[in-house]
Amino acid sequence: MSDEEFIQEAQDLIKRVVEAETTNFLEIAEIADINPEYRHEIEGIEQSYIACKQASEWLSNHRTELVAEARRLIGDNQLEIEDFNKVEVSLEQVEKFCKSINIYLLWIENYITDGVVPTPLPKEIMTLVLPTEYYLKVLEAIKDHNISTENGLSSQAVYELRGYFKRFLIQGLKKYS
Repeated sequence: MSDEEFIQEAQDLIKRVVEAETTNFLEIAEIADINPEYRHEIEGIEQSYIACKQASEWLSNHRTELVAEARRLIGDNQLEIEDFNKVEVSLEQVEKFCKSINIYLLWIENYITDGVVPTPLPKEIMTLVLPTEYYLKVLEAIKDHNISTENGLSSQAVYELRGYFKRFLIQGLKKYS
């Protein structure tokens, strides 16, 4: 197949998909005449995509509560922090800390909505007013105690959101410690 034929075939495929006006991956696969062997994989991708959308909506609706939980954990000194990392935390530091947590949650929310891998947070945004261990402990607590099926998320959305927390927030912050 020549380059021109390939381009024409791709354009025809795109036109058929757009004209179908669907976001259902299985319908798109059918239109694109994708091998039926891949149906199971496509269903898995579609379920993951739907779970990511749900996780993003949940995070959007609960971000303020999660930041309040971070404030409570830091303000009430409820984190088990190694002695060598413990610091006196001022009200100003708590506010800056919570602002950072809000930014990190918003960042994840924006990327998980489409199920895409986030670009790394720029160092300018990664302003740490407390030792990294504080951020890690708070994010772990949110991941382990707030992101659950008990809070209205499907098990797949829990899996996706916890994965984003672990891979992109927690592991990302560990690079700075």
